[in-house]
Amino acid sequence: MRYVFLAVALLACNADRDGDGFGKADDCDDDAAEVFPEAPEYCNEKDDDCDGTTDEPDAFDADPYYVDADADGFGDPDRLAKACTHPSGWSDNDEDCDDEDENVNPDATEVPGNSIDDDCDASTTD
Repeated sequence: MRYVFLAVALLACNADRDGDGFGKADDCDDDAAEVFPEAPEYCNEKDDDCDGTTDEPDAFDADPYYVDADADGFGDPDRLAKACTHPSGWSDNDEDCDDEDENVNPDATEVPGNSIDDDCDASTTD
């Protein structure tokens, strides 16, 4: 009889209170059905997938950011990362056609005769 009581007590301690399929032993928040191991991570300052971290770069709703090496406000389309918050030195657009030259970007004025696409419009003349 004592073993039956112990087994029932252990089951009660690991009950799945929020109905997400994971008991208290595995679920980091057994009061929230959307939080459980292997749940999708979101940018919400919560550990949705119970891995000990919040708002990881692979979060479902993380935004794309692009390296802005020349600090002109425009990012390199070939250097992408995702994040929940805007990282320093990155841009939220991928419109820079030369991320090594701050004078070459979509807001620049085309300089006639220099053979450079200064304003990133795929033409060296305007």
